[in-house]
Amino acid sequence: MIRKEEYTTQEVAEKTDLSVRQVRKIAAQLSETKPETVLYKDGMNGWRIHDMLIPVFKRQRKRKRKLPRSSGYYSLTIDPNTPISESDIHELIGYAVRGMGYKDVEIHYTIEQGLVNKHNHIHAYYKAEDRNQFVQLLKTAFSEMNYYQQEVHDLERWIEYITKTGVSITTIKTKDYE
Repeated sequence: MIRKEEYTTQEVAEKTDLSVRQVRKIAAQLSETKPETVLYKDGMNGWRIHDMLIPVFKRQRKRKRKLPRSSGYYSLTIDPNTPISESDIHELIGYAVRGMGYKDVEIHYTIEQGLVNKHNHIHAYYKAEDRNQFVQLLKTAFSEMNYYQQEVHDLERWIEYITKTGVSITTIKTKDYE
C-alpha cells in the first residue's frame, strides 16, 4: 500500500476535525518556521502539508458538545443567615410550594452543613410556572437569607455537586399538596 506523504488543507481538516480556515491559519504560522520541504504553497496557491506535520494540526481544545439552550430547571442555593434545623427547612420549603397554589412547581433539594459556620444551607434545582412568585415565597419563608440562582445547563453535574457529601435529594411538588 502506498502511503500518502502530502495533504491539502481540506484533507488535513478532515483528518484533524479542524475547519479549513483553521488549517490555513496554522499553516501560515508554521510556514515562517518550517522548511519548504514539509510545508509549501502549490501552483494553485493552496497549502501542501507533509505527513509528519499532521500532529501539529490536532485540535488544541476539545469541542464542547452542544447543549440545549435550557434544561428548564434553575439552580438555587439558599444560605439562611441564622442557624436553622433540617425539619424547619423542610417545613419552610413546603410552605413556599403550598403558597404557589394551583401553579406547577417542583423542587429537588439537599441540605448541607457549612464547613465554617456549621449552619445548614440548601442546594436545589427547581422548575416553577411562576419563578418570581416562588422566589418571593422562599424569601418570605426564610426571613433572613442569601440566595443565588441561575439557569441549569448541565443538570447531571449540578446533581453530582449537590449530592457530593452523600446526602439524598428531597423532592416536593405542588401535586403533593393537592
